[in-house]
Amino acid sequence: MTTDILSATQTPLNREQILGVQELIPELVASGGMLPIDDLIKTMHHFTARDPKYGCGMYARELFIPKGGLIVGKIHKRPHLNIVLKGKISVLSEKGKHYFEAPCILPSNPGDKRIGYAEEDTLWVSIHITEHLGEEQLEAIEDDVIAQSYEELEAA
Repeated sequence: MTTDILSATQTPLNREQILGVQELIPELVASGGMLPIDDLIKTMHHFTARDPKYGCGMYARELFIPKGGLIVGKIHKRPHLNIVLKGKISVLSEKGKHYFEAPCILPSNPGDKRIGYAEEDTLWVSIHITEHLGEEQLEAIEDDVIAQSYEELEAA
């Protein structure tokens, strides 16, 4: 069932379609058509020290996505880098369908939101510049780099 979502199209999805897939996931889990991916994804957080000259540092969010996992990413407010360290993942977004195999680096732009299907166990890292650093500031980091909706993104 999960592979049908990504294999059904080669064309870009619009924002409403991406959000529709995100809303469909709980129904798939409830029906037994998909494992509860939130229980299977492992997240690690990495931080640099604050640069005294610029007043900010870097935050890296490392996600382990198991083979067969379907994930819908968040809406990013600012540009950042992503690194696929391990595995293979199919990604569908407003820019079309892409296939990434480790090792590779790809940029993200403001407004990017992606659907990913892990073809193999995949290790994906997103790297952000932020003024907020440390485990105790994860909520502030998320507020800094993530929009909760496209409306919030447009208002920023």
